[in-house]
Amino acid sequence: MQLEVVNTNDGSTTLLNKELNATYHSKFGAVEESKHIYINHGLVPSMSYFGNSINIIEIGFGTGLNALLTLQEATLQKLNIHYYAIEKNPVPKELYKKLNYSSFVKTLEEDQFERIMASEWEEQITLNPFFKISKLQKDIHDLPTLPQAHLIYYDAFAPAAAPDMWQKPVFDKLYNVLPQKGSIITYCAKGEVKRTLKQTGFIVEALPGPSGKREITRAIKP
Repeated sequence: MQLEVVNTNDGSTTLLNKELNATYHSKFGAVEESKHIYINHGLVPSMSYFGNSINIIEIGFGTGLNALLTLQEATLQKLNIHYYAIEKNPVPKELYKKLNYSSFVKTLEEDQFERIMASEWEEQITLNPFFKISKLQKDIHDLPTLPQAHLIYYDAFAPAAAPDMWQKPVFDKLYNVLPQKGSIITYCAKGEVKRTLKQTGFIVEALPGPSGKREITRAIKP
């Protein structure tokens, strides 16, 4: 992969994949986008329904930003979160060391982002009493089974860059690991993706997006 660190409008950094001409996060603000979508419209509603013990799967671990913000929320709210991160192509150490996310989570110890990124793949790592992470270096298409989860962060590259990640067989697999009222939250609001989620059996909601984006999508298992 040809990756380059780039700045976003809220002062946080992200990565540009030059081969796909796609950034890992919004150029309008990487941290702002992740908080708005995955914490405010993903984790917080799931807490209101499932309580303080939540399993999360992230499809597209990428820069680790969503995991870091979830760790922060788990620590502040004293949750019990098991976070499963699935990523086919991990970001190299020399690049994630250049990302400035630690300065945006003042409530955590400074080394927590490094611990997330440097933790071993295929192992369960406990970062504090409220958060443990299991990173899987896999292609989701090659995983015969997935862990049970209450919430799925769907943060794969956009359909134009990675169309195979937005097909019904993937959503079928995710539907089967969610309980009733379990949900998928994603930045993608394309009509074709919403139709595929509905065909899979989800109830699909259009939610207000972060800066620079009109809508995001939440899909709930009825």
